Parts: sequence; C-alpha cells; structure tokens
Amino acid sequence: MIEDRMVLRIRALLAKAEGASTEAEAEAYSEKAEELMAKYGIDLAMARDASSITEQRIQFQVDFTDLEYGHRKAALLRGIATAYGCYTVRHSDGWNSKKISFVNVFGFKGDIDLTLMLWRSLLVQAERALAQADIPVWEHKKAFRTSWWQGFSDRIYLRLLDIKKAAVTEAAVTDTGKSTALVLRDQAALTKEFAEKQYPGGLVMIHNRASQGSGRGQGRRAADRADLGTNSALGSQRRALK
Repeated sequence: MIEDRMVLRIRALLAKAEGASTEAEAEAYSEKAEELMAKYGIDLAMARDASSITEQRIQFQVDFTDLEYGHRKAALLRGIATAYGCYTVRHSDGWNSKKISFVNVFGFKGDIDLTLMLWRSLLVQAERALAQADIPVWEHKKAFRTSWWQGFSDRIYLRLLDIKKAAVTEAAVTDTGKSTALVLRDQAALTKEFAEKQYPGGLVMIHNRASQGSGRGQGRRAADRADLGTNSALGSQRRALK
C-alpha cells in the first residue's frame, strides 16, 4: 500500500539521520523526513474527510516513569502531537508533582503513529547532540541540560508548524471543496473533544516551563539541525495518490 511505503520511507530517513556521521548529513535527512511526514499527515486527514467511513479515534499511553528530564521530553511529545492533529494529557505521581508518570496521546491511529515515530527518533538525535554540547564550567550540568531540552522542544515545535503551514498552502483545497486548513482544524477540535470526554473531571496539560539554565540557545540550534523526516508527513503522498 502507498501508506505502508510512505511510512517505511520516512522511517528509513529518520534512521539515517540518527546514524549520520556529520551534523550536516543528519540535518539533510531530517528536513526531508519532516516534509514527507507533514504532507503524509495532511493526505491522511483529507482521505478521512472524503471517506464515507468514519475512522475512530484512539488513545495511546507513553510511559515516562524512568525518563530523565521527563517533563521536557513530554513537552517535545506535546509539540509533535499538536502538529499532527493529536492531543496530549499528562499524568503525574501527584497533582502538584513535577514528575510525569505517563502521557496519553489522543488522535487517529495514523497520526499517533507519525507522532511517536518522530518523537522517538528526535530523542535519539537530541541525546547525541546534548552529549556534544558545550556546558559552561561555571554552570550546574542539570540546569544547563534542562534548559537545553526546553530550547530543543520549543524549536522543534516551531519548525513543525512552519512545515505544516507550507504543506497546507500547497494542498490548498480538498476534492470536496473544503479548505485543507479547515479540515485540519475541525479534525483537531474533534480530537480534543474526544480527549475531554475520556476525562470529564478535567485535563492536565503539558507545559514547557521556563528554565534558569543557559543551554536554551544550544538546544534550539540542535533542533534546527535535527532530522524531522521532511518532504514530510504533515502532505507528498498527495501526488502519489493521484
């Protein structure tokens, strides 16, 4: 199937980015994967809108129990999920606890698959980049790394939004005459509504709180170099489907 071939292609690009020998090589693979994922995600949404069959939304739980810098990595997951039309809810050890135990991702299966595939790849790429970061001798390593993760996750989110915007502009109008932006907005709103129904007592959002460390700039630069799998899933399958 076209979907299977596209997912395999994206996964292969991300794997190449993770194993790249230079930052420039990793960035090239990453940008290509991001584009493909953005375009592919849009095609999935358009196919759902045109179909007479209603696809059910699902939820997937991600365990954060043993993840270091879990709050920042959850923020990264939230940003990616939002870009792909999904919705996230955090669960902590206690109501006021900063430690996240797990995160639920709500959305269509195809969108959740793309979200998790990119998130896991970016964790690998980020850990490698962070290991090479230049930490000032006067700064506490944990503070620096916490702020580094904040810069990285914030910048990845902005990159994905830019890619999605470009893919939406290219797609413009669906076969049914509705604008692509409207279809994506409506589907995202319904996904949020689906999540809220699962938690009638209220949802706990994921926030990327400000950090005092000086690593944010290096984190953002690492995010600019990261492979998002472009020609991406947020829209290239459209041409293949025609």
